[in-house]
Amino acid sequence: LALRGSSSRCLFNDSDTVMRLSPSGTDIDCSGAFTYLFWFKTFSVNLDGRLLDANAGAGPLIFIDSADSGYVRVRTKVNFGGSYHTWDTPNNVVPVGEWVHVGVTFAGGDTNEIVYYVNGSPVTVTNPTGTPSGTQGADSGIKDIGGTNATQVWDGLISEAAIFAGTQLDADAVA
Repeated sequence: LALRGSSSRCLFNDSDTVMRLSPSGTDIDCSGAFTYLFWFKTFSVNLDGRLLDANAGAGPLIFIDSADSGYVRVRTKVNFGGSYHTWDTPNNVVPVGEWVHVGVTFAGGDTNEIVYYVNGSPVTVTNPTGTPSGTQGADSGIKDIGGTNATQVWDGLISEAAIFAGTQLDADAVA
């Protein structure tokens, strides 16, 4: 699934703005390996602002979270054996007020390998405490951008989003 083009910009205005990425009942199932790509510009963010959410279902979650002054960090949560595990970008690589391209790839299984790309370059990842164990949680395929309550919203723009089942290692995919 992809949202692309200059006319595809969506404004998220720090209220309950949500865009469902599963049109016409078409599910985007990324059980196992996945790649998510986003161009976004953040003006402000609350704790746990939702860049990608499974509000109406189950699956990986991607948050925009407050970080060092002038920056946000990106957090990805994946369920294993009934417990969510979280991988984070550093607190000083995703600037507020600038267009940023973020790629998130996950190899699937219990590999514990999420890779973040910011503007085409891999960045250091803070891995979850402990190694995920158990079966990776099911993905209902329902994806939302934005949130529906005060802790889930963010103020900014998203111009392009692409979601792939499987990892995309092509440099063009993450740049």
